[in-house]
Amino acid sequence: MSPLARAANPIRWSQSPFRRWLLFGSLATLLSAGFGCGRPEPTEDSIRRVIPTRPWQVAEAGQGESVPAPDKAEEFWRARTGGEVWSNPVAPEAGPLIFGSDDRQIYALDSRDGTKRWTARAKGRVRQAPMLSRDLVLVVDELGWLYALVADTGEQRWTQKLDPKATEAWAADDQRLIHGGSQRRLVARDPASGSMRWAYELPADDAGVRAAVLGPKRAFLVTQGGHVRALQAADGAPRWLAELSLDTRSAPKLVGSDLLLVGNGFLWCLDAHTGQEKWRALTHEFVSAAPEIVRRQGEGPRVLVAGGDTLFAFDLEGRELWRRPLEGSFRSGPRGFDDLVLVGSGEHLLSAYDLNQGVERWRFETDAFITGALSVYGHPIHGNRVLFGGVDGALYGVTLPSSAFEPIPPIERRPEIRVGPTFFDGTPQIRWSRALGAALAPPTVDGDRILLHHQSRLSCLDVGSGETLWTKKLASGQRSPRHRPVASQELNLVVVIAGGDLQAFALDNGAELWGAPKSGAPNRLKAQSLALAEHLFVGTADGRAAAFDPASGTRLWVRSLGGPITGAPAVGDGVVFFGTTAARVFALDTATGRELWSMETSAAVAAGLHFENDTVYAADAGGKAYAFEPAVGGNRWTSSIGAGFRLNPTTHFGAVFLCGDDGNLSSVDALTGAEAWRLSIGHRCTGAPEAYDGIVYTGSQNQSLHAVNAVNGEELWRLHMSGPIIGSPIGIDRNGRQLVVTVDRNGSVVAVELP
Repeated sequence: MSPLARAANPIRWSQSPFRRWLLFGSLATLLSAGFGCGRPEPTEDSIRRVIPTRPWQVAEAGQGESVPAPDKAEEFWRARTGGEVWSNPVAPEAGPLIFGSDDRQIYALDSRDGTKRWTARAKGRVRQAPMLSRDLVLVVDELGWLYALVADTGEQRWTQKLDPKATEAWAADDQRLIHGGSQRRLVARDPASGSMRWAYELPADDAGVRAAVLGPKRAFLVTQGGHVRALQAADGAPRWLAELSLDTRSAPKLVGSDLLLVGNGFLWCLDAHTGQEKWRALTHEFVSAAPEIVRRQGEGPRVLVAGGDTLFAFDLEGRELWRRPLEGSFRSGPRGFDDLVLVGSGEHLLSAYDLNQGVERWRFETDAFITGALSVYGHPIHGNRVLFGGVDGALYGVTLPSSAFEPIPPIERRPEIRVGPTFFDGTPQIRWSRALGAALAPPTVDGDRILLHHQSRLSCLDVGSGETLWTKKLASGQRSPRHRPVASQELNLVVVIAGGDLQAFALDNGAELWGAPKSGAPNRLKAQSLALAEHLFVGTADGRAAAFDPASGTRLWVRSLGGPITGAPAVGDGVVFFGTTAARVFALDTATGRELWSMETSAAVAAGLHFENDTVYAADAGGKAYAFEPAVGGNRWTSSIGAGFRLNPTTHFGAVFLCGDDGNLSSVDALTGAEAWRLSIGHRCTGAPEAYDGIVYTGSQNQSLHAVNAVNGEELWRLHMSGPIIGSPIGIDRNGRQLVVTVDRNGSVVAVELP
C-alpha cells in the first residue's frame, strides 16, 4: 500500500508492523513504568544462541532454488550499563568506542574486548549518537546539555546548557557543530570552544528541524514541513529549498559532494548543488532511517533503505534491485559491510543479507530488542564485528562469520630477545634501559609517564625516552618497597605508600601536596594497598579499609574488615571491593564505607581484585579464582586452577588471566570460569599479568618477561633481565607508540617498543 493510500486508510495503516510496535510498545512501556514490571535477565544460553535460518524461497527474485544454510555469528563480548542503550557507538581512529546510555553515563570501551576505558557523567539520558570532531567527542543528553570530551581520556573541555528543543537533531565535523529541533532554529558552533558562529531561523511554514548532515561546503537539514534546505556551512546563508510531497523523518545521506538521498514514502535523490530532483523511487513503506551507501570494487554502488517491515536495494539511478521482508518491524540499520547488509528487527534479530541478491545469510537472536544503529569495525585477531545496543542495557559485540571476509593472518612467533647490543631481525626493539641500582616496587604507567618507587625515593620518568622528569625523597623511607604508586593525570596527582604512610605529589612537577598521617603518629595508617578513583582507597596491615579525599588527604571514612589487606582494592559503579587474608571479599559503598556484602573464599586473598564488565574477579592463596556479582555479591563462578595466587588477575578479550606460584599462566572464560589454556613458564610468577592488543605479558622468577598470545597461549617472545620481574605495564609515548616497561628486582628498567 502506498504512503498516500495509508494516509487515506488509517485503520489499515495502524495495522502495519511499525504502527503495531509503536502502539503496543508504548502501552507496554507505560504498564511497566506504572506497575514495576521488570525485564527478565538474559541467560547465557539465550545470549549466545544463534538461530539457523530457514532456506529462503527466492521466488520474488525470479529464482526457485533455496539458499544454503547460513554461516554462524557469535557474541564475543557484552558491556552492561545501567539503562537502555539507544546511542550508536562511534570510534575515533585507534581510539575507544564511545556511546551513551539511559543511565546518564557516557562510556568509552576498548573495541577489542569491551573493557571500560573511561566514563563520564551526563545530567540526562543519552540517546543520540555522539559526534567526533578532531580529538573531541561531542555528546548531547535529553535535557539539552552539550558536552565536549577528549575522546581518548574523557576529560571535559567544555559544556553548555541548551534548550532540549534545540538539540533534537545535530551533526558535526572537524570545523563546526550544528544543532536544531522543534525550536525552529539551526545553530552552528565551534567544536573546540562551543562558541556560536551563526544561527538560521526557519520560515513559518517549517515546524522544526528533524535531521541534519554536514558537507564540505553546505549544511543540509530536513524539516517537519517536508522540506529539505541547504545552507552555506560557513555563514548559514540559505542556498536552496526542495519541497517533498510527504513529511520526512529520514536523515539525509550525502553521496560524494553531488547527490543527496532522503527517504519518506519514497527514496528521493536530489542534486546537492541545486536541490533539483534527480529521481524518486516508491518504497511502499515509510523510510525513517538514513539511506546506506555500499561500494564494492568492480561493481556499482548500492543504496539500501528499510521501512516498516521491508528492506530495499536500489542502484544510483533509482532502479530497484531487490526487496526482502523482515521478520518483525525494522529497528536498526541497514548497515552494509563487504558483501553483507545488516539489519536489526523488532523480533530480537540481527540478520545478514546478501548484498547482491538480498537472500539471508545468517541471523543472530538476543533476548532484548535491538535499539539504535549498527556499527561495524574490523579487528586484527578476531575478525569483523557488529555492535548494537539493547533495551536490556547492554552494548553487544557480535563477531561476523569469517567466511565472508578475507582470512585473518595469524600472529607470527617472534624469537627471544636479550638486553644488549645484539638484536634479532623481526623482533620488538628495546627503546631504552635504565639501571637505578635499588630495590623497586612494581611500576605504574599513567599516560606517557612512569612512576617508580625505589628505596626512599619516588621518580617520574618519560615513557618514550626514559628521561627522569623529577625525583622526590620520601619522608618515611622503606628499603624494599612493595606497593606500586597510584596516579591520575586528570587530578595531576600521584600517591605512594612509604613506611606505611601516604604521601601525595603533583604528577607534572613532583611538588608535595600532602601526607597523612606522619610516621610515629598514634593513629599511624600502616597502609599496604591503594586504588584511586573518585576517592583514594587504602587497605591496611591491621585490616582496616579507608577512603581519603585525593585533593587534601582528609580521611573520609574507615572500616575494620577483620583481616590484613595486602592486595589492591578494585572500584566500580560506586562500590569499592577489598580482599583480606582472612579469606573474605568485601563490598563497601564508596561514599560512606557502609558494608554492602561480603563473600567467603577458600583461602587468604592476598592478591589485588579486578573489576571489569560488571564483575568482580578475585584469586586466593588456595589456587581458586572467583567471579562475583558486584551489586549483591552472588558467586557467578568459582574455578580451581592450581597453585596459589599472589598477583592480581586481569581481563582481556573476554578472558581472565592469572599467574600462579606454580609458574603457570592460565586463561579462563570471563563468563563461565572454564579454563581455555594453560602455559607453563617454568618458574614462579613474580610480575602480575598485563594484557594489551591480543598479547599477555607476565614476569617470572627466572628473570624473564614473557609475551604470550592471549587467544591460544602460545609464547611469542621473551626478554631476559638482570633479576626477577616485578612488573611490566603498558605505556604509550607522545607519538602514540606502544611500549612495555619492564622492571626487575635489581633496579633495571627496560622499555620494549612493540611492532
